[in-house]
Amino acid sequence: MDQPKSSVLTTFIIQLKNALSFDLRSLAFARISLGISLIYYFFTLFQDFRLFLTSEGLVPRKEYIGTMAHAWSWSVYFINDHPNFIFLLLCFHFALVLSFTLGYKTKLSTFLLWIMTVSLHNRNWFILNGGDDLIRCMLLICIFLPLGKCFSIDAVTHRLPSGKKQSPTIKNYFSWFNLCFIYQLGSIYVVSALFKYHPIWRSEFTALDYALHLDMFARPFGIWMRDQYHLLKWMTASAIIIEVYAPFLLALGLISKLFSTSRYMAVIIFSSFHLGIDLLINVGPFPYYAISFWLALLPADFWVQNRKFVYFLKRTLQFLISKSYTAQLKIIQAFRTLSSLSMIPALVIFPLLLYWPLMDLKTEKLIDYAWVNYNEVVLNSSRWLHTYQNWKLFAPFPKNNNVWFQILGELNNGKQINLHLKNDQVSENYPNPEEINEQFYTENIRKLFLSLENTEKNRELMANYYCRLWNEQHKGFEPGILKSVEIKFYGQRNLASGKTGPQEKSVLLKHVCTSP
Repeated sequence: MDQPKSSVLTTFIIQLKNALSFDLRSLAFARISLGISLIYYFFTLFQDFRLFLTSEGLVPRKEYIGTMAHAWSWSVYFINDHPNFIFLLLCFHFALVLSFTLGYKTKLSTFLLWIMTVSLHNRNWFILNGGDDLIRCMLLICIFLPLGKCFSIDAVTHRLPSGKKQSPTIKNYFSWFNLCFIYQLGSIYVVSALFKYHPIWRSEFTALDYALHLDMFARPFGIWMRDQYHLLKWMTASAIIIEVYAPFLLALGLISKLFSTSRYMAVIIFSSFHLGIDLLINVGPFPYYAISFWLALLPADFWVQNRKFVYFLKRTLQFLISKSYTAQLKIIQAFRTLSSLSMIPALVIFPLLLYWPLMDLKTEKLIDYAWVNYNEVVLNSSRWLHTYQNWKLFAPFPKNNNVWFQILGELNNGKQINLHLKNDQVSENYPNPEEINEQFYTENIRKLFLSLENTEKNRELMANYYCRLWNEQHKGFEPGILKSVEIKFYGQRNLASGKTGPQEKSVLLKHVCTSP
């Protein structure tokens, strides 16, 4: 006998809800993993914050707001750009990362961390990358998820009014923001694959070969792998298959018996995928951000089978909390109701997450004209919430030429110096991979230098920065003030199977320093 339609629909809704559910312990594990990745990022950011964020750097605040910032952009870093003030803001930002990682006032920490992250990104656009897009969008979603219910200071110290310790037995969690989380995470691969329509991805399978011959990105193991041409073709084809099809493994969760299997497969495949990328190519912290978010999808089975690991996490947190700590943690009441009311903001945020991939894929012709009339409203709202994103990762094909820059300065006494590297010797020889990696010593520096090739404004900013920096530091001292700055470009095109084209050389900019 056939089941009533209402019964079938009810069953489907229940299965859909279960398929989108997260285990609270997995969400907490993702929070800790992401926090560790952000801590590492801050260690690199503190090296160059004067260059990118202060009045002493590339773009002083007034010039940035007047000529580069978008009308809908906002940032607490716009308040002041004195190095001491920026350092204090970064220390506060770092303290929020620690609070988020340990799970102290987690909801509030996540919200403030998103505010500070958006502010940081808005202060200097031209050094952002895909990892920044991911962390910004996912933190917005995470504000509405219970990341601090397990493995956190909140969970250990929170007590019920009766004084008994809270120990929730329900570990399965569902809200509409789960859908936003899964969509955002899966879309970066599918959208990226759709951009990779070039034959080197689809038929020749030489994309990874080209990518590994970019000395500015290749890691030592990637340099060794350059000669494994047949293996690289197989790996290129596998990458496309993973990006297109693997996210849809989560749909198997609609079948109850396949829920845990589908989650395990997705987490293992994408974690291995990103670890493999990082082993071969240096693309900054992006792989570890992505892995952290995939860990949120670990099923409950994982925690049942790893009780010792759970016990270790709990004992570690208990150790971190002082025995004299007796005050009850007070979470803002507004945040407590977000789970039950999550459908309303989720229905607002989800279209904004969808907007940018659709526009990048040139699908606006498929959208009803009435929707396009609201395009400006959606665009500005998306910019204000900063859900804008770009997933053209090595698409439609990887950069196919090695580049190297020299920032040369001429002093009043006629001496020529290399302004960027610690070794100020001037050489016309094309460098080896180790020397190139020395120039691009952080992800932010790499992003900045790559913009010099095609962005005249950034060349001017770079030249002005070195003029100002040198003349302020050497005023009244030998060897004299800096008279001019010259930015030279060196390039060599990569061909298939490890072959290279002739070396190229050009002068991108000759800049005369103004009098100090």
